[in-house]
Amino acid sequence: MRSPGRNAPCPCGSGEKYKNCCLPEEELARIKQEVAELPHVKRFMGMVEEGYKLAEKGRDAEAGDLWLEAWEFLKTWLHEDTKDADSLNIMTRDPIVISDWLHTVRMTLGDAGRKDPAYRGKKKAFCADVRARLPETEPVELDEFKRV
Repeated sequence: MRSPGRNAPCPCGSGEKYKNCCLPEEELARIKQEVAELPHVKRFMGMVEEGYKLAEKGRDAEAGDLWLEAWEFLKTWLHEDTKDADSLNIMTRDPIVISDWLHTVRMTLGDAGRKDPAYRGKKKAFCADVRARLPETEPVELDEFKRV
C-alpha cells in the first residue's frame, strides 16, 4: 500500500496533515531499522544481549567484562558530537535503551566488585568515562555515575 502524501490528511483519522501526525514516527521507525542493520551496530547489540544472558546466570564478572568491551567498541564509532545517552537510542530497538544499559553495567560491575575488588576499580573508571563522554546526559542519570 502506498503512503499518503506529506500534505494529505493523516490516515489515522486525526484530521492533521500526515507530515505533522504519523509521518515523523514512521520515519523514525524506518531509520531505526536501517541503523540496527548496520554491521557495527549488530555487533554492539549482540555483545549487549550476550552480557544480559551472562548476568541472568549470575556471571556478573563475565557480563561486566563483555559490557566494558562493548562500551569501548561503541566509543570507537560514535560521533564526537554525541554528548548524551538518549541520542544513542536511535541505534537500538526496544527493549534495550542505552541509558538503562549504562546503569546496568554500573550495577553489575558493583556486584562483581563484591567478589573481586578489581571490579571496583573497573566500575570507577567506567563511571568516570561515561560522565566524560556523555556530559549532557540528564543530570539525575549522571548523578548515579558519581556515586561509585
